[in-house]
Amino acid sequence: MSPSAFRRRHASDATQPSAGAGAPAEAGARRWAGGRGKRLSWVKAGLAGLPAVALFVAWSLDDGGYAPTAWYPVALLLVGLLATILVAIPGALRTLSHPVIVGLIAFAAYVLLSYGSILWAVDAGAALEGANRTLLFFLIFAVFAVLPWTPTSALTALVGFVVGLTVVGGVTLGRLVAAEDPTAFTIDARLAAPLGYPNATAALWTIAALPALVLAARRSTPVALRPLLLASSGFLFELGILSQSRGWLFTMPVVLLVLLAFFPGRRRLVVFAVPVAIAVALTAPPLLEVFAVGGYREGDERPFEDIVSAMGTSLDAVPRAVGLSFVALLGAGALLCALERVGQRARVALTRVGTGVTVAAVLLAGAASFQATGGDPAGTVSRAWDDFRSQKEVTAVEGSRFTSLGSGRYDFWRVGVEAWREHPIAGIGQDNYAAAYLAAGRTGEEPRWVHSLPLRLLVHTGLVGFVLFTLFAAASLAGVVAGLRHLRGSDDVMIAGAAALPFVVWAVQGSVDWYWEFPALSGPAFGFLAMAAVLGTRRTTPAGSSIPARIPAAAAIAVLIAVLIALVPALSAARDVRAAENSWRTDYDVAMRRLDRAASLNRLSARPPLSEAGIALAVGDLPRASRALKSVLERDPESWFAHFELGLLRSADGDRRSARRHLARAIELKRDDALLVDALARVGTRHPLRLREANERLTERVALRTAR
Repeated sequence: MSPSAFRRRHASDATQPSAGAGAPAEAGARRWAGGRGKRLSWVKAGLAGLPAVALFVAWSLDDGGYAPTAWYPVALLLVGLLATILVAIPGALRTLSHPVIVGLIAFAAYVLLSYGSILWAVDAGAALEGANRTLLFFLIFAVFAVLPWTPTSALTALVGFVVGLTVVGGVTLGRLVAAEDPTAFTIDARLAAPLGYPNATAALWTIAALPALVLAARRSTPVALRPLLLASSGFLFELGILSQSRGWLFTMPVVLLVLLAFFPGRRRLVVFAVPVAIAVALTAPPLLEVFAVGGYREGDERPFEDIVSAMGTSLDAVPRAVGLSFVALLGAGALLCALERVGQRARVALTRVGTGVTVAAVLLAGAASFQATGGDPAGTVSRAWDDFRSQKEVTAVEGSRFTSLGSGRYDFWRVGVEAWREHPIAGIGQDNYAAAYLAAGRTGEEPRWVHSLPLRLLVHTGLVGFVLFTLFAAASLAGVVAGLRHLRGSDDVMIAGAAALPFVVWAVQGSVDWYWEFPALSGPAFGFLAMAAVLGTRRTTPAGSSIPARIPAAAAIAVLIAVLIALVPALSAARDVRAAENSWRTDYDVAMRRLDRAASLNRLSARPPLSEAGIALAVGDLPRASRALKSVLERDPESWFAHFELGLLRSADGDRRSARRHLARAIELKRDDALLVDALARVGTRHPLRLREANERLTERVALRTAR
């Protein structure tokens, strides 16, 4: 220690009140405790943040966790984790703020309603699976709510999530560019990997890109991370363009408006967003070119090999453009961080620049929008609405899918509204929309989901479910707002805001699409929302109550044990079905035994007997296929496919009356489908529709729809 430092140290000690001979030892103990506290905060960061990151990133690599076998084990793990936390910290629930508690109660009530809908759902098995998925999301929210989050651990989790998805994005892009057949990673020349659905994939990149941008703009984020976060944000947005999702494009202004209207530090955020916006704009042309050369066009008769070749050529330019953008953003991030460190004047200048850029961006956006409408905004909106209602097949217009609004959404929503009007209070049952659309749809498509979060709530669980979930969302966001107020004046406020952004993206963009069904999207949305709600509002000591802390914890654990008992059979059945579908070609008898066991474990689901029927038909075991199809109808009376296949089997047996009855019922359930009508017309003729021909035509139709 230098002499001057020695004098300053002892001069400082001399100004302190005398504490007796033990004062130096106590001061040393306080310093050690402070260091120990910092170390413990990083331990908490690892225990709370890294498993969450691993979970969400793992789902993104497994088709978004869409299959039940991908998320059932996680639900079981979360049950055990939540019970462990409640046993180890009995007062954990009582440290939560009132808004978070209200949110938990409302979400729990929605879960109970979902299970109750099994009683009135036509397809009870689908309702059970949907209720179990809803339970999964509740468990994610509850676990994140009771975990001991600190700003350090929250920052660790968010940065890990961003870095994890950036790596996933890089690997996905590398595989796409290197593939001999890029259509294996795309649908209609739109990036579908890793979730298998372009719109959901675009949302996946966005729920990481926006928190990355916010954390890059935060002063207290480690300076070594900030340029990397800024570059990751730009890269993830560029991947979103490759997916050519119109819902993503048209709802992003709403998300950004929420960000600018309510987010703390928004002027500084705009400054950091400028280089990202410039980089994305400069990189967009080669990204858009992929769809321009490979996208579907009406009347397109190009050979498949030509389309693959054109896509491969256009993809060659993507890595260079994206790589240069990433490096440029690293440099821009480093420059902005350096300017901030110069001094107060630089920070004030950056803030003023942010204000000016915000105003200029709003004015430019308004002018660009007016120019894009050709000076006729009202007429453009009217034409866009007509295009949206037309349900015409999308074509590659002017090299971009973004220029057309034609799709089946309007009809999906029309049927959803009709279904809700028929069952306004409690809905038609969780995850039971598919049968409703097949009976009333006009597009020829077979959507399983209604493609809208608000309509999903209304259709599946009625007005009661809509109110319960809205109460949950409102209470949770109120907790976030309360936390932001508590953290005001601190850079930690930006961590809480960044954690809330995935839910905002999920809710806004999910209002025009189906994101609920992807745990890779819903998991971060619910988990990080809980994190944001408790960061600034958790009580340091449990709230006073006449009820001992262990009583609510014990009640919660009892409920979790019951949940565990309910989930285990469903998981076992789902695994048996998957194993049978993967192994029947090598061992038919073992596959059938697995399906029999799955059917006995899950007596509500039609999936086990439906898989059994498909496998039996493939090997020509018609008696077994017939028995399995009857079992399907016992579990799901409105399965058009079971009626169709049974009708074909009865027609082949010469039982014309039964064949006509089943086929007529299939037509009722699937709204005058041409294939079904043809099958009914050919019953009793010299050329009845055979199983092989019917299944070939079904396969061709599915392949064509997937390609488009």
